[in-house]
Formats: sequence, structure tokens, C-alpha cells
Amino acid sequence: MKITDLASALAPDLPQKIVGIRPGEKLHEVLVSQEDAAMTVETEGKFILMPTFHFWDAGLKPTQDGNLVAPNFSYTSDNNKLWLSGLQLQQTIKRLFP
Repeated sequence: MKITDLASALAPDLPQKIVGIRPGEKLHEVLVSQEDAAMTVETEGKFILMPTFHFWDAGLKPTQDGNLVAPNFSYTSDNNKLWLSGLQLQQTIKRLFP
């Protein structure tokens, strides 16, 4: 979700002022790095990063519901194709907090 869409969804009547990028701010976020791809399973609607150490994953079997991602896979905000809309966020909030 874009930050401007988030602001509009949460406070639709408040004006927004675009101030630009400040020192140290990032334009994009890395949510799943290429280094994590070997431990990442894609399921419907989500990515699961499996534990690095196998003794932690007792009982976890996400590959039953998903598939390992490609070895060079990464999920970053600049290559995301699934954007949450303001309306979807509002509906989710109403569902979670009736």
C-alpha cells in the first residue's frame, strides 16, 4: 500500500502535504531478499520464510499449501504487483475491529 493511500484511508478529511524524500529515507522496502529465497514458500496470498535452523520447524509444513519460490526471487515494494487499496484497508479494519 502506498503511504498516501494509507493516509487517505485512515484520515480522508485531513489534507496531505508532500514534503519529498528526506535524508536517509528509502524509496522501496525489501520484504523478501534473494538471500531468503531458499527458505521462502509462496502460498495463496502470502510468503512464509521458513526457519534457518531445522530444529525450529518441527511441525511446520507450509509446502503442503504452497511452493518454494525461484532461487533468485525477491519481493520488494518496487516490483510488487499486488497493491492494497484504501477501500480494502478500510474493509479489513472493519472486519478485524467491528
